[in-house]
Amino acid sequence: MFRQTRFFRSALLVSTSLLIFAVLFKMMHWPYTSIALGIAYISALGFVLWRLHEVYQSERPMLEKLIWLIGFIFMPWVAGFLYYFVEIKPKYGQ
Repeated sequence: MFRQTRFFRSALLVSTSLLIFAVLFKMMHWPYTSIALGIAYISALGFVLWRLHEVYQSERPMLEKLIWLIGFIFMPWVAGFLYYFVEIKPKYGQ
């Protein structure tokens, strides 16, 4: 499980850093902003779908699954960090 936790942490950090990089491009009006934003959104979508699959495969109550669904759809990076610190880290002791 350590490997999955490490991969989760890496995917979250890469997705978040790509978004920050894309926002920097947008704020500075640099070229290729749309490409940078597209890559950031695709990485976020992959991360969100992967986490939602894990949430729905778990033995959580349906209300808790719904709350994670709403969080991952509307605030993927915030929900990702919360999921890591609330669910993953205490569970596996990383």
